[in-house]
Amino acid sequence: MKFGLMFVVAMFLVGGTLFFVGPAGATTFSYLFGSCGEIVAPPGFSALCTAASGNIDAGATLTYQSGGVNVVASGFDTSSAIHDLHVKNMGGGETGLGLMGTVNNEIDPTNFVQLDLANLIAAGAAEVSIGSLQSGETGTVCIGSTSGVFGSLDCGSVTGGITGNVTVTGLSSTDHFVDLTAASGDVLLDDMSATINTSTVPEPSAMVLFGTGLMGLALSRRRMGAS
Repeated sequence: MKFGLMFVVAMFLVGGTLFFVGPAGATTFSYLFGSCGEIVAPPGFSALCTAASGNIDAGATLTYQSGGVNVVASGFDTSSAIHDLHVKNMGGGETGLGLMGTVNNEIDPTNFVQLDLANLIAAGAAEVSIGSLQSGETGTVCIGSTSGVFGSLDCGSVTGGITGNVTVTGLSSTDHFVDLTAASGDVLLDDMSATINTSTVPEPSAMVLFGTGLMGLALSRRRMGAS
């Protein structure tokens, strides 16, 4: 009788463990840098941007949010001097984040936009896809570790167009900046996306069932012992 009870307990533990763990999945974070509605800082700027029909000078930094995860964009000259940003949303290829006071308020080879992805990396991202919509013009994207300094890791080229995205890998808590400059002409930072695999997690309903079952087995064993 004791063997039968032990067998039942063992089977319950195995089944409960399988039931306890939920399936793995993936979460995609997407950022559109020409979209006023995704800007959460500085406070009030999103409304100003919308009122300006998405064509407005900004300060040195803007914070964008997707799925509760913030990404901070900053502008710099290649000398590391701060360069104010410009949000541009004029349709077609003229959509994205550029720099104030440049030709067409876009990014040229003498300056760059830097993204601080520390929060996205903390959420599990190890790589991101960067895109620009300006056909015929090319940008250079690199990973770096220092604010205001154009990076030199895992550099790639992004050619403007709907399918012109480039994926950069090797992000870490140390190397958490992604930088974009123009290799030819001038470019805008249009979009970025990252897909993060989520680990298996306990299912709350399964936890309740598992606990209830264990209590039932304990009571059953006590009654058997009493008899």
